[in-house]
Formats: sequence, C-alpha cells, structure tokens
Amino acid sequence: MRRRSAPMRGERGFTLIEMIVATLVLAMGIAGALATFGAISRASGMAAEYDQAALLAERRLAEIAVLGVSELTEESGDFGDEAPGWQWEQELLETEIEGVIELRVTVRWESGNRRREFQVSTYVPEEGAEQS
Repeated sequence: MRRRSAPMRGERGFTLIEMIVATLVLAMGIAGALATFGAISRASGMAAEYDQAALLAERRLAEIAVLGVSELTEESGDFGDEAPGWQWEQELLETEIEGVIELRVTVRWESGNRRREFQVSTYVPEEGAEQS
C-alpha cells in the first residue's frame, strides 16, 4: 500500500466550505441577472403597448379632423378588428380661453391583469367662435 505524501509547504487547495460559498455567490449572481432580463422583457413589452396606444390615439384624432369640429360629440368605441380589446373615448372640455375647447382622446386596454390607459389632448376652435 502506498503512503500518502504530505502536501508540500505553500501548496494548498480549496476547502469544501470555500467551494460552497463560491457556488452560492455565483448562483446569486446568475439569479440576479435572470431577474434583470425578465424586468427588461416586461418593460419592453409595456413600451410596445404604449407605442400602440399612441398610434391609435393619433389615428382617432386624424379621423376627427376629417369629420370636422362641427361633428364633435362626446363618444366612445373600439378599434374593431384592427386592435381587438382596445377602446377609445373622446371628451370635449371647456378651457379658460374663449372660443377654444380641449379635445381629449383616451385609449384603454388590458395588459395582463391590469387596465391601462393613454391620453392625448389637442385644442380646437369652438364652432361658431370668431377667429382673429
């Protein structure tokens, strides 16, 4: 049987405890990185939804511009097959400026288990108001 030789002076390996601690530190770093990637993915998806909401609100404002200010009423609806599950609402609000009204378009949608909304406003001359 061979005898085990004693380690040479200055020669030392890692202990089991050191290996366990190093593995735990590495695992925590990997878990943190994965959580960050998940948060980035969610934020990217939410940004895309708000982008879509802005485009739909602009489209609704363009439709209103074609109809003309005289046809404006407070109403709501959806975007049909183009954007299923997305709704819009338009409101006419008085302003402190005589002859000017605020037109507010709100786009609403469901995102996961939350209801989200995006609003855009523009100011239009009131029908029958004198233009200077």
